[in-house]
Amino acid sequence: MPFNSPILKGIMSTTINKKCISCYFYLHIYIMVYNFRSSDKKLNSDYYYKCLINPKNGCNFKTGQPYDLSIPYFCGHDPRCMILNNDWALDQAKNNVIKYFPVVGVLEELNATLEILEDKIPYFFKGARRVYEKDLLYLQTKRKKLKAPKVIVSRLEEALINEIDFYEWIRSRLFRQLKILYGDHNQN
Repeated sequence: MPFNSPILKGIMSTTINKKCISCYFYLHIYIMVYNFRSSDKKLNSDYYYKCLINPKNGCNFKTGQPYDLSIPYFCGHDPRCMILNNDWALDQAKNNVIKYFPVVGVLEELNATLEILEDKIPYFFKGARRVYEKDLLYLQTKRKKLKAPKVIVSRLEEALINEIDFYEWIRSRLFRQLKILYGDHNQN
């Protein structure tokens, strides 16, 4: 009996949104809702904001340092995969996606992701869009979208160059897959 490799898929979100802005709002809301008070006066509702604004603080992403973001997940176990803005890691992640992942979806493009999953892996995902639209879509429409201060987003965009490049590459790959599946596809 021949050995079949498992079908790998992944779903990612913008690194800035997923890893950083979510952390910002989690800390902010946690502190506000639970009226959390830190004994050392460091952790208050604007702690993460102040920490990111000052490059001397430990909250900033630093090129050349290891971080567990999106690229390491797709890159592999080589220590270079964890290094922020390592071009080798970015190339390795892209090569691994091409070689091993028939689908890597994008959370911000969930409908497109579900279309491709239904097509590429129907055994598991047949009818996924119908279930999403019937039972889960209302959660997205009722959810209040929070926006982080522009200065924080700007700092994170400057620091996470390769992560953003990888996300945009994954997103464009997803839409190329849709174009192959349906012909032309609007990215709206």
